[in-house]
Formats: sequence, structure tokens, C-alpha cells
Amino acid sequence: MKTITFAKECFDKLQKAAYLYIHVKDLKGQDCIGYAEVSVLKERSVQNEIVLLERGYWQKGKEKISFTNRVQFVLKDSSLFVSHLRYEKHSPKFLVELFSKDTNLLSTKEPHLCNKDCYVAKMSVKDDSLFLGWKILGPSKDQEICLRYTSKKI
Repeated sequence: MKTITFAKECFDKLQKAAYLYIHVKDLKGQDCIGYAEVSVLKERSVQNEIVLLERGYWQKGKEKISFTNRVQFVLKDSSLFVSHLRYEKHSPKFLVELFSKDTNLLSTKEPHLCNKDCYVAKMSVKDDSLFLGWKILGPSKDQEICLRYTSKKI
């Protein structure tokens, strides 16, 4: 009998995602919240790879900004590789590898550097939700972002 890794459990939750709730704590600016509907795309029939299409809005004070985002998740062994498909959907920009650090936690293997900002991430599951947390530090950013993927509205 094959043991299911926590990375596989997270991958399975992502495949069922339909909604995304976002909270950004910004120590250099204004906090914001967001919401998106999520579609799981299978543009290429590659096993253990999914792309989430996120369409929603950010709310920053009274300002409401719509967005569209594509994020690729690739399951390899006991790790999840996260890439961004922001500008060209067939040219993923690798962000981080999340590996099993504890029994129920995936963490960044190596930080992602973007200009002088450093991105680290962690992923966990609670009940019907998958949480992807980002910590971004650098000269232009000091943020904590919590992404909550769910299969149903809350």
C-alpha cells in the first residue's frame, strides 16, 4: 500500500478549489482583502500538474481592483513546485519549491528573490481549506499574505 504524502494531500485539495479568500497584512502600506473564483485548468495533459485560474478583486480601503491570475502547481515526489503564469501562460516563472518540513506543513526549500525582495511560503490544510501563506521582505515590501483555497463559499 502506497503512502500518500502531505504534498499529494495539498495537491488534491488544490484540484478541488473553487474559491480563494485573500488577506494581505502590509506593514509598509495599507492592508487589503480579496476574493476570487477559481477554475482548475488542464491545458496540457501533464500528470501531477494543475493550473489555477483566479479571477476576482482586491479591496484596499474604498478602492476595488479586479485581477486575473494563473498559478501552476506541480507535484514531484513529496514536494510541490509553485510557478506564476502572469504574462505568458506557457512560460511559467518558478517561485518556490514547497517540501514537507513537518507532518502537516509544506515550507519553502529556498527563498524566491525578486529584485531585492525575498519571498518565503508555507502551506497547510485545515478542514476543507488549504492555506498558502507568503512572507515578503525587502526594501519595497514587508507583507504577509494569506491565501485560503476552498471548494465552497464561506
